[in-house]
Amino acid sequence: MVNFEIIEDSSSNNIPYIRFGTGKKQMLVFFGGPGNVLPRGMLFSTFAKGYFPFMEDYTITLLCRKSGLTEGYTTKEMAQDYATMIEKDYNNKVDVILGHSYGGMIAQHFAAMFPHLFDRLIIMGATNTITPQGMELDRKFAEYLSQRKKGKAFSMMGVIFSTSRIKQALTKFSLFLVSFLVKLPKYDSFSSDVLIEFNAEKYHDASAQFSKIKKPILIMIGDKDYYFTVESVKSMADKIPNSILKIYKDSGHSLGEHPDFEKDLREFIEK
Repeated sequence: MVNFEIIEDSSSNNIPYIRFGTGKKQMLVFFGGPGNVLPRGMLFSTFAKGYFPFMEDYTITLLCRKSGLTEGYTTKEMAQDYATMIEKDYNNKVDVILGHSYGGMIAQHFAAMFPHLFDRLIIMGATNTITPQGMELDRKFAEYLSQRKKGKAFSMMGVIFSTSRIKQALTKFSLFLVSFLVKLPKYDSFSSDVLIEFNAEKYHDASAQFSKIKKPILIMIGDKDYYFTVESVKSMADKIPNSILKIYKDSGHSLGEHPDFEKDLREFIEK
């Protein structure tokens, strides 16, 4: 377990976050989903360790979505929520935004709509089009999570962390055990929020925004990503002016442990 200070709180507009690091610069991570569940306890190191090398230079904040979503809420509206938070809580500007997975889908809208609120933006493990198997996995995950069946929900996710069936089975079992230590949010709208988030993912389409993205954007993805294909990421990158595409060979949905992750990210955000 990490031995530095971890702060848990919510933004002024009700977006829950986990914050760590001591740097003067600000890095915001739009976290994955669906489900307003941040990686606490034993899950924290698993999902956050890729950012640990940046802790001296950056204060890093992992962000979920706000609670009390209304039916039909979209990823575009979630981008607006993040913009409102930056305007209110960060004096209208942060240094780096990294959208991972579900957060990367939201970041596609954010990059086009709010270029004045960031210096660098990265889309990691996300394109505009999710695979059928990825959509079905998230549908089941959202349904189980909305019913607070943590074991079933989290154990299903083992397939996204490895292409090896043996490792998938071991990861599924590990996630099942760890799920008992996960504390789901207790607010009344949690169950409905999870399902609304899934529907927002299902109907996500930011393709009309791509030509409007003017700042250079780094796109990072594994060639064996469970949710997004190499073809879809190339199509998206071709439509985004000044995009920089990094495709990691033999890598899945989680890139934080890839040997080139730190180097490529640091090169982009510090040049």
